Amino acid sequence: IGITWHLSSVGNLKVVAHGGATNGQQAYLLLVPDKDFAITVLTNASNGRALHKKVIAFALEQYFDAKNPEPIIQTRTQQELAEFEGLYSRPFFDLKITVSDGQLMVQAIQKKSFLDNDIAPPSPLRAFNFFETDRIIDESGNRKAEFIRNKDGSIGWIRSSRIFVKQ
Repeated sequence: IGITWHLSSVGNLKVVAHGGATNGQQAYLLLVPDKDFAITVLTNASNGRALHKKVIAFALEQYFDAKNPEPIIQTRTQQELAEFEGLYSRPFFDLKITVSDGQLMVQAIQKKSFLDNDIAPPSPLRAFNFFETDRIIDESGNRKAEFIRNKDGSIGWIRSSRIFVKQ
C-alpha cells in the first residue's frame, strides 16, 4: 500500500490500483505505469467487485499476456487459526472473525449509517482460507485480505479494501 494506492504485481507487471464504493456503486482504477496503461471499471451494483476483477484480468491478459496463478489454499489447524479470531474495527464498520471447520469466518457489521441511511443488518458469514502466510481469500476468489502484525508478531490489523484495527 502506498498512501491509499494498492501496489502489487500481476504476472511480471507492477500495478497501482485504487477502488471505492458508496451506496450501490463501485469504481476501480488500475494503472500499469511501465506500459502507460490505465483501465477504470465503474458499476452500479453493490457486488460490482466481481465484474471489476474479471474485466481487469481480461484486459491485462489480452494486452500484456499477464495473469496471476490461481492461489493455492493452505490448510491451518484450529489452534493456528485462533490468533486471527477477534473483532476488528474502523469508524463505520467492524469485522468479526471467528473460526469454524478449519476456516476463518468473516462477518461485516455496520456501526454507523452513511448519508443518514438505515444501518444494514450484519452480513452473512463468509468463509476465508489462507493462500499466503498472512493473506486470505474467500471461497469465490473475489475478496482478499491481509493481516498486519505488530512489532511483537501479534496480529494488529486486517486490511481488505480498508484497514481495521484488532480490538
